Amino acid sequence: MLAHHAYLCRMPEVTQTKVKTVADTFDIPATVFIQIDAFLIDDVRTLTEKAFMRPSEGDTQLIVVSLTTITVESQQALLKLLEEPPVGTMFLLCVPSSLFILPTLLSRFSTLSLEVDVSEVIDTTELDSFLALPVGERVSMITNQLAAKDMLWVTTLKRQLIAKLANKSFHGNPDNLALLYWIADHLQTRGASNKQLLEELALTLR
Repeated sequence: MLAHHAYLCRMPEVTQTKVKTVADTFDIPATVFIQIDAFLIDDVRTLTEKAFMRPSEGDTQLIVVSLTTITVESQQALLKLLEEPPVGTMFLLCVPSSLFILPTLLSRFSTLSLEVDVSEVIDTTELDSFLALPVGERVSMITNQLAAKDMLWVTTLKRQLIAKLANKSFHGNPDNLALLYWIADHLQTRGASNKQLLEELALTLR
C-alpha cells in the first residue's frame, strides 16, 4: 500500500501512454486524469476543486496531472495544496525530466523515475556557445539580444540551462549551483529582470 499522498514522476517525454502506465501501478479505481501543457494558477484552482471532491469509487481517489511546463507562481500555489491535502486524495504529477521544480515543492513529493533504454539527447548548443565566450563578450551579447527583444534566445538559454542542471552537468561550488537553480527558476517570470539574471549567469559560470 502506498503511504505517501503525492508522487512526482519524471520522464524524458511525457506521453499519455507512459502516464497511464505509471498511474495503473497505483491500482486505484477512482483515477482522474488531467492533461495540461502549461500549468497556470487557474489550473491549481481547478485541481484544488477536484481534490476536495468525494472519490467516484471507494475511499481514495488518484488525481494524475501531466504537464510540460509550470510557472513559479503555480508551483507556490500547488505547494499550499500539498501542505494540507484533503483526506482520501492522492496526487501523481508527471513531468519532463528536464523540468525544474522548486525544492520546497519537491520536498512534498515521493519521486518516481521512468527511464528509457536510449538516453534522451538534449541540445544545449546555444548555451554552450554563450559559455564559451569571455565574460565581457557574454555581457555584450546579453545587452544586444535584449535590445533586439529576442525573447526566443532567452527562452532557449533557460530551457538549456534547466536541461544541464537536470543532467547534473555543472560541478564545483555548491553556492554557485544553488544560484544557477535560482536563475533558471526566475528567468522570464513576472517582476524578474531578465538582464540581471542573465548577467548573473554570465558571471557565475567561468
